[in-house]
Amino acid sequence: FFLIYFFFLMIRRPPRSPLFPYRPLSRSAMYAFDAIRNAIDGKHEPPDWPDFFNRGEMAWSGLALLFCSFISFLPLLIVAGIHGRAVLHYLFGGALPTAGLWWAVACFIFGLFYLPMSLLAVALLRTVWAALPIFVLPAIWRTNVRYFATALLVLAAFGVRTLIVTYVPWRILGEFVGLYALLVEAHALGVLYRCNADRIGWLATRGEDEDDE
Repeated sequence: FFLIYFFFLMIRRPPRSPLFPYRPLSRSAMYAFDAIRNAIDGKHEPPDWPDFFNRGEMAWSGLALLFCSFISFLPLLIVAGIHGRAVLHYLFGGALPTAGLWWAVACFIFGLFYLPMSLLAVALLRTVWAALPIFVLPAIWRTNVRYFATALLVLAAFGVRTLIVTYVPWRILGEFVGLYALLVEAHALGVLYRCNADRIGWLATRGEDEDDE
């Protein structure tokens, strides 16, 4: 979500430095992870602003977000690599690669629904390896309908945020609504875990392993 969001920001406002949009991406990720953990703890008010001078934490947040996005859309990248020649052939007047197109659409939808749970896992467990399918897919399976309802809410909030921030001419209004939508997305994921912690079992499993030791 953040990657698509800042892609639209790049279109609207060209980059001023080689680090754009990584720096705002890292700051947004850092605040979003704090908001998710805040909701998991049962707090309803927004979290305090994180320490943006903590460059190590900010860099980790940005890299964690990029890693989650990479894992989520890795199947799409694989399909693009397999059918890349067919797509190029179509662009130069060949036949439409129907099979590859449907696989790409399916992988894109899979990535959209995989990403929120991976972000929740990384925010809670504080390790990028929590974004791997061994953690994420069982959690999605155990929460099923509840998770998909939450993911649809997150997608809707993200869509509204992207449209407003990108196309609203008043930047202050756009940034305010964007921040509010970001908090809605993070709070929804945190509440999902708080209400289904036993089903998901991430911390419970880790606690059992520590007891066995």
